[in-house]
Amino acid sequence: MQPVVWRIEHYPSLDSSQDELRRRLDAGADIHGLAVRADVQTAGRGQRARDWSSAAGGSWQSAALRGNAHPASPLFIALGLAGTLRQLPGAAGLRLKWPNDLLLQGRKFGGVLCEASRGYLLIGVGINVRNEPPPDATRLGEAEPGQVHSLVLDGITAGWRLMREQPGLLPEAWAEYDALYGQKLQLERAGVQLSGTARGVDLSGRLKLRTAEGELLLDSAAGLRRTA
Repeated sequence: MQPVVWRIEHYPSLDSSQDELRRRLDAGADIHGLAVRADVQTAGRGQRARDWSSAAGGSWQSAALRGNAHPASPLFIALGLAGTLRQLPGAAGLRLKWPNDLLLQGRKFGGVLCEASRGYLLIGVGINVRNEPPPDATRLGEAEPGQVHSLVLDGITAGWRLMREQPGLLPEAWAEYDALYGQKLQLERAGVQLSGTARGVDLSGRLKLRTAEGELLLDSAAGLRRTA
């Protein structure tokens, strides 16, 4: 795989770095290797279109890579980020919560959003650094935003390489950081409730939930919560 040569654009404020990439793509630009950063996002978003608080002091950026996306793209990118960000002071205990959350001491400090469009993978990464995080979240308070910006791009590159060259390593690689493994979980969908135990991920990135009725493979975290 050819090394990624990043072209970085940094803005004081954007509505969403992810949406900025989409606008470039809609205008016909070649956005392979383009990384867009913003000091502040006024309409940042995460998985399932949830709002993502993006105040000054954090690391908010999106990057585009040309190529076919894998169903488990967010997991591969999260793994790449884990490998680079754990170098930071205080981040050695970093864990990953399926499918796209980065945790420290059980609390979220970052997340990944992957969207496939017109032959590109658009990768949004938000990391709490020096910004004030939401009450139930945390941050990488011992790092500097600029340092995190660079490590995030290194992590995206590493995750992309793993996804393209060694996708079969996903279950094993995920197990090293898996925050849910062995946890009791409850799933509620369409009025039906199921309880089970998280047992890692499969080759497609689906969560394996062991229930009394057998193993269930989940491709979405909708309706899933811990029971203990």
